[in-house]
Amino acid sequence: MLGKKDVVCVGEIMNYREIIRENHLEITKFLDYLRQEHPGYVIEGHCPSLVDLDLAKFLYLGINGDHTEHTLEEVKQRIENGMFFEIQDKMLKPEVLSYICENHLFEYCSFVTDDTMADVLYEQGHLNTVVQKAIEMGFPKEQAIYCATYTPCQRMHFYDRGVIAPGKLADFILLKNPAKLLEPETVFKNGISIYKKEDRQAFPVEPYAFPEDFYHSVSIPEVTLSDFDVKVPVEEGEVTVRAMEVHPDRTQTTEKLVTMQVKEHKICWQESGCLLAMVLERHGKMEISVMDF
Repeated sequence: MLGKKDVVCVGEIMNYREIIRENHLEITKFLDYLRQEHPGYVIEGHCPSLVDLDLAKFLYLGINGDHTEHTLEEVKQRIENGMFFEIQDKMLKPEVLSYICENHLFEYCSFVTDDTMADVLYEQGHLNTVVQKAIEMGFPKEQAIYCATYTPCQRMHFYDRGVIAPGKLADFILLKNPAKLLEPETVFKNGISIYKKEDRQAFPVEPYAFPEDFYHSVSIPEVTLSDFDVKVPVEEGEVTVRAMEVHPDRTQTTEKLVTMQVKEHKICWQESGCLLAMVLERHGKMEISVMDF
């Protein structure tokens, strides 16, 4: 895949706790190969909460970009250690944006999208929405656009774009409405207008079909209402359940102990204010389903 022109980086190294320790993981062998055969290749990381020596070990492997959620101290350590920092929607925090602006760190960061569902992209927008929010929070307009165009292009070695200049790809948008700064009036790709808001002219998209076997790769067993019964060795009364509390403004979850009623050996989770998550083996290789809160 490295030989394909459209493959420009390693998207995300996930096993960040294990690769910084002595191991024989395939990903570690791959990173060693890149360091020897393709020095300077762009490798994106995923290392929430890594700091100090652990962060140094992570960077030593050549993974020098990160887009996950962090505290201000974690952001500082990444930039101070030469890591490129990417800001997604959940990282639009006043203290982070202020730190970047006060220290003129626009060259070392960019705005990105991540963990965004398709319906949100369709209804609210893509990268332009993230940039618009940053501007509304006080990030300078010109620098916000700069960090969504030029700096990410430099990060990914797209030296033929990111700026309107001779010899560069003419990919740009025209903006008009000051109330919605990043709502494009016209979009140009390779110097050709592919969208005009006034007549809703859009670039034609050819339908794409995956190979037929792709549509039969998921084989979920039949699920019935009884599968959602969580049984306990208590016939009637109450039990304490460990639940995961999800927060709307950050990725990390926290443990929460919740008291739930029991009737006929079944936890009445429907009346607890909690949701039940069921994990199903989806490729037809196992017959056992696992349930958890």
